[in-house]
Amino acid sequence: MKTMINVEHLTKQYQEVLAVDDLSFRVYEGEIVGLLGPNGSGKSTTINCLLSLLNFNNGTIELFDKKMKPDAYDLKAQIGVIFQEVAVFDELTVYENINSLFFFLLLNLHMLAVAMAERNAVMTQVKRALLLESCAVNLP
Repeated sequence: MKTMINVEHLTKQYQEVLAVDDLSFRVYEGEIVGLLGPNGSGKSTTINCLLSLLNFNNGTIELFDKKMKPDAYDLKAQIGVIFQEVAVFDELTVYENINSLFFFLLLNLHMLAVAMAERNAVMTQVKRALLLESCAVNLP
């Protein structure tokens, strides 16, 4: 069976707090895995290390048999993550939040060459499709 995620001896420490302590696990193709535990047990820290959003103190992380590192864009393009709570910026309008999310997704999909005019045209279509034209300037 093909190994999709291989974590060996992952350790992450924030100054005095040991957030992840020598964690090792494997996830094989076709498996579904959930990280369960109380607040502060290292679930989010582990995910952020897996995605190379956080530097960790020790260990190795491989995804799809390749070492994960901050510039491993080929690996990141194959990953989808849905967090428990959707984050929106309270100081942005609905349109600005969707526009920011859309732009963030484009960056993660390596579509950096999308012109601003094209982005605005797509956002206009998104507003229409989601029936947001009347409330796009409202705060969430």
